[in-house]
Amino acid sequence: MKEPIYESNHRNIIKYLNEYERHIHYLNRLYVVLAETNKAIVHCSTERQLLDQICRIAVEYGEMEMSWMGRPSEDGRFFVLSSYGSSSTEYLKDIFISSSCDISEGRGPCGIAFRENHMVISKDYLKDETTQPWQEKARQYGWRASAAIPIQRGGQPYAVLSVYHSDPNIFDLKMINLLGELAANIRYALDRFDMNRKRIIAEDRLRLYAKVFEHSHEGIIITDIKATILSVNKAFTDLTGYSEEEAMGKNPNLLSSGRQDKKFYESMWKEIQATGYWQGEIWNLRKDGSEYAEGLSISQIVDAQGEITNYIGILSDITQRLQAEKDLLDAQQRLMDIIDFLPDATFVIDNKGKIIAWNKAIEMMTGVKKEDMIGKGNYEYSVPIYHKRHPILVDLAFDYNELKAKNYPSIHFTQEDILIGESSTEYLTSENTYLWSTASVLRDTQGEVMAGIQTIRDVTQQKEAEAQIEHLAYYDALTDLPNRSLLMERVSEAITEAKEKEESLALMFFDLDHFKNINDTLGHRIGDLLLAEQAKRLKAIFKNQYKHQEVVFRLSGDEFIILLTNVDEDRAAHAAEKVILEQSQPFQIEGHELIITPSIGIAVFPGNGSDFESLYKCADIAVYYCKQGSRNSYRFFNPEMQLRSVRQVQMENALRKALEREQLRLFYQPQISLTTGKVVGIEALIRWQHPEFGLVSPMEFIPLAEESGLILPIGEWVLVTAIQQMKNWLDQGIAPMTIAVNLSAVQLREKNIAQIVRQLLKEANLPAEYLELELTETAAMSEPEKAIELLDELHSLGVSIAIDDFGTGYSSFAYLTRFKINKLKIDQSFVRRIGTHTEAEVIIDSIISLTQSLNLKTVAEGVETEEHLNFLREKGCGEVQGYYFSKPKPAEEIENWLRNF
Repeated sequence: MKEPIYESNHRNIIKYLNEYERHIHYLNRLYVVLAETNKAIVHCSTERQLLDQICRIAVEYGEMEMSWMGRPSEDGRFFVLSSYGSSSTEYLKDIFISSSCDISEGRGPCGIAFRENHMVISKDYLKDETTQPWQEKARQYGWRASAAIPIQRGGQPYAVLSVYHSDPNIFDLKMINLLGELAANIRYALDRFDMNRKRIIAEDRLRLYAKVFEHSHEGIIITDIKATILSVNKAFTDLTGYSEEEAMGKNPNLLSSGRQDKKFYESMWKEIQATGYWQGEIWNLRKDGSEYAEGLSISQIVDAQGEITNYIGILSDITQRLQAEKDLLDAQQRLMDIIDFLPDATFVIDNKGKIIAWNKAIEMMTGVKKEDMIGKGNYEYSVPIYHKRHPILVDLAFDYNELKAKNYPSIHFTQEDILIGESSTEYLTSENTYLWSTASVLRDTQGEVMAGIQTIRDVTQQKEAEAQIEHLAYYDALTDLPNRSLLMERVSEAITEAKEKEESLALMFFDLDHFKNINDTLGHRIGDLLLAEQAKRLKAIFKNQYKHQEVVFRLSGDEFIILLTNVDEDRAAHAAEKVILEQSQPFQIEGHELIITPSIGIAVFPGNGSDFESLYKCADIAVYYCKQGSRNSYRFFNPEMQLRSVRQVQMENALRKALEREQLRLFYQPQISLTTGKVVGIEALIRWQHPEFGLVSPMEFIPLAEESGLILPIGEWVLVTAIQQMKNWLDQGIAPMTIAVNLSAVQLREKNIAQIVRQLLKEANLPAEYLELELTETAAMSEPEKAIELLDELHSLGVSIAIDDFGTGYSSFAYLTRFKINKLKIDQSFVRRIGTHTEAEVIIDSIISLTQSLNLKTVAEGVETEEHLNFLREKGCGEVQGYYFSKPKPAEEIENWLRNF
């Protein structure tokens, strides 16, 4: 059945209307693109804003998928000026498009459009051969068509605008015409930007010229081609006295003084016509009739066609300059007079090398009179001063070059036209003389050499002083041995040589045993004399083996270093044994026969280190362990020493924080009277509980504390804690007794130890009779006179004094009678040998008899068995302490023990 005619017509009408509506929308879209583009051109103040807007308009109003604008750099690769579209950033990331036709990336739409300056349309982007390098990305975004529109600037290719669309038919004739108009509008906008920029530059330049003209310190006059004044600046009116109104329309000859004749001006204008420029000096008149010297330059000004349009004259008052030149001549004469009285030997030569000044000081230095030298040249004047082979500095300064100067290393270039040099000569005196010279070149305003001046000073004494200072910097003043600074250099040099020759070397750390005792007993002067003799002895030992090599070095105090090259361990050991053997011979020092033994630590390269610091450290550790042992011996470094040293360093660092971290504790051990059986005292014993090291023995950390000085705060803490604990026990009703606290030898050397004890007793409100201070026999006898003074001071406080570890030292009976002490404590090493060693029992019996004769109390330490107890009771010992009664316990445990005893 056929469709009715009216229905077919109806559908055709609707189809027509739809197509018409799409066409109208399409046209409107094109008009909007142009309108928005024009609006952007009007309102955008910068190129970047404009390009950003163009790309945005193409997408938002032109309904493109993406747009971007780029231009090629010097290597031809396009870089992005602007872009717009959701996929623009990802698409353009790392994209490579070129303007070169030699590569495929340059034969695409952008490259062709830029090179050939015409629009390139791709209606099947995914199959177009020219777009092959970018088709994969385009396929991701669904693009089917593109247009590359060349953008010109100043009549030359500048950039390319690229747009992309998913409709392959988007670029019809109307769209192409639109893109052409868009390119034309962009070109117009860019050219307008350039014109505005040039206009601004021109306006700025005009303003600058106006400022220069107005503010110049030199007078400026501008005339027409007939020499009629058109303009003058303020400097002109200030110089001549004529105002701008008075000068306008006049000829510059209104300034003429008449000094220059007609021929002068004819020659001047002839030169101007020939060269376009003239410069010279003339005399002119000011408005007030005064005459002045004028520096004048005249230049032609021509237009674009080369026609002369104006003349410009620049003038300045040079009256003062001419006067200055006259003054300079006068000053030169005065300078010659001054040079004649300079304290340094000085002579001046002119630019022809002739002497024009020869002062009195150089006459005295050389014995040559001025009249015999003035006018002489070349090297005639060098004979009285230098060896002939040595150049005169001022000659070098005239014609200085680095190649020539390299032949004379004592001469160096300091600054422009100034040379400083040093030379030695035997011409002036019978002995070697050092001369210090400076040479300066004087130049005129054009930089031409006018004269040269050289000064010479005899610096012989200064050089000798410098040599002495340098010697002191590297050699010890007492022993004249090389010091640590030179040691480091020599060891480094020896290591380098040993590496090259594949040899070994030994660094021996030599330290004198108990040298401090000599200083303390005989005085530092004797100690210094001993060190000087020690240095001579060490040098003599190695003199024959190392004739031309520094072997013995002094570090400080009684420490020396011996550097032995090309030796192995066996030969190093032999050398150490030889040193120890020689050291057994006594020194004779001002009537004193002194024998002092050494401790030697040895480090060997390459086994113990590859540089000075590592070898020195190892030798230092080795000598430390030597001193901890038997002394008067030597030890080679081994890694176990290093490990022990590391532990010591770790423990010392931990010990520094032990007090603040409350790791130190006091344990207490009771002392029992053998007469009454009661507790008569209690000894405070320090313990260190470390989280990593565990319970550290006092035998290990107390020496560390003494060496590092930490024993002072630790000792004071022990005193404070023990005194306060005794006060607490008394307040709690525990039977009265004394609390014994050990004092270190370091504490005894503190001058204020008695004041500290007095203050602590006062603060705790504890009577002095309850405190007993213990010091070892060795500490007391190390400096007996000081010990007597200290014990007197402590005794006056009312505290009890005990000598600890008695029998292990070297007490003098005479000093014991002078020490104000109350007790002697028998060392536990004797007590523990009761019943097994008769000698120990005899010593104990003797000590008890001694204390009874001196009316002192006796305390035996280390009582552990009933046999010990019975023996001591039988011999008349007064008090005992030890594990037989109680081991050392914390305060709370010993408190319970005391209540139950």
